[in-house]
Amino acid sequence: MDDFEKRLRAHDWASEPRSRWHASEHAPGALMKAWRGEPGSGDALMDSLAHDHSGSWYPVLLPAMPFIGEIIRRAPPDGVLAALEFLAVLVWSFDVDPETSRDPDGDERAWRDALWALYPDIRRASGFGRLVDDLAEGIESRLAGDRGLASAE
Repeated sequence: MDDFEKRLRAHDWASEPRSRWHASEHAPGALMKAWRGEPGSGDALMDSLAHDHSGSWYPVLLPAMPFIGEIIRRAPPDGVLAALEFLAVLVWSFDVDPETSRDPDGDERAWRDALWALYPDIRRASGFGRLVDDLAEGIESRLAGDRGLASAE
């Protein structure tokens, strides 16, 4: 078991708010798939951390963000791609799930902070062409108001 997996197992995922669509305990399995660069890891991230039909992410995404950052920095290319594509979908069109969140405004602020913390790692990701540029543009656009950035529009 590597350090990434040990830290995943150490987090009490069951204590995270549960959605009506998926249990929070599925998050570590999805993150491990991406960490290993396994096929289907992008779908696993979406299924465990967000609900694509409603355009909502679950609060369990917040403790998963540091792991997603580590995937972007150190995972095999297929895992990095899955994490980047997952974030690209979220940044352009998803919001916190109001039914699951205990504090939607606080969770949205925490998501923005976590996303901003990953911004340098996303910018450094190489070999993914336009995806990195599109994701960075989405982050800049979404966070322009609260980070003092010039809007990407």
